[in-house]
Amino acid sequence: MTTTSATSVNLLKILMEKFHGGHPVYESAEPDLDSMLKHADAALLIGDHAIRASWVNHGYEVVDLSDSWYRFTGMWMTFAVWAVRREAAAEKSADIGEIYGALVNAKRRSYGDMRPVIEHALRSVGGTEAYWKSYFDGLNHDFEAGQREGLSLFFKYARELGYMDKNVAIEEWSLAGPVATPAAPPQ
Repeated sequence: MTTTSATSVNLLKILMEKFHGGHPVYESAEPDLDSMLKHADAALLIGDHAIRASWVNHGYEVVDLSDSWYRFTGMWMTFAVWAVRREAAAEKSADIGEIYGALVNAKRRSYGDMRPVIEHALRSVGGTEAYWKSYFDGLNHDFEAGQREGLSLFFKYARELGYMDKNVAIEEWSLAGPVATPAAPPQ
């Protein structure tokens, strides 16, 4: 498994154990497909490493973790959130608000004109403009009710299987302060 993402590693373990009934031996490795498969039957890559590997016909079966999660749960999978400790949000509300506003503005600008994002991906990773347009069109950067429900279910399963040491309740911060969401994860 890649050493670059705890979320993806735990998602793979959840999918294997909850939905496939598997209990493989996991081994951490630097994200290099050829090197990983010299020592293992399967490999987990994410991000740029997975994208680059997908451009080569290795003859391997490729499984997208978020597609598998959706197929088994019917829910969104959230791989990243911008999180702030409750104490920091209370003590530095104005600073947090400024950062939040900058992130929302960057999202709006990027969705308004994807050219700079695509050009950066072409320079730093490679590929084609058509690939990156399709890739970025398939991403979702929102955190609405469906995303919260999916993340809550992920947390529930991670806790059940021992990958998290405590329950996590999702709270959203707003300019007025934290907004609690239902603590009970979906069944």
